[in-house]
Amino acid sequence: MRQNLKRFLGTKVYATAKFEKYGQVYNDSSKRYSKDKRCFRILLKNIIIEHKGKNYYVGHQWFKVTNSFKNLGILKLGDKLKLYGEVQQYTKRSGKEKDYEIHCLRVERM
Repeated sequence: MRQNLKRFLGTKVYATAKFEKYGQVYNDSSKRYSKDKRCFRILLKNIIIEHKGKNYYVGHQWFKVTNSFKNLGILKLGDKLKLYGEVQQYTKRSGKEKDYEIHCLRVERM
């Protein structure tokens, strides 16, 4: 899906995005934690990576709600955010398909 991120694999990138909504998923990888299988997420849309004077459109991505996001307070629809992160590869659909994502290291409001 995000094959255009492949060229940035392993590199640190700056990106801008718009907040869309909060969500909650039941993560299969958390089977070992019997108390709470829920994982709180945040959906960001219109993610654009700025790299060497060019803009690359990523689309959307769900991020875990980390302390970086919690420190921003309550976000409203359309809030603009600036992300700093690293592009990583992950597998989806039980390891049958490879895809790429931005692992968010730092986030701030614009």
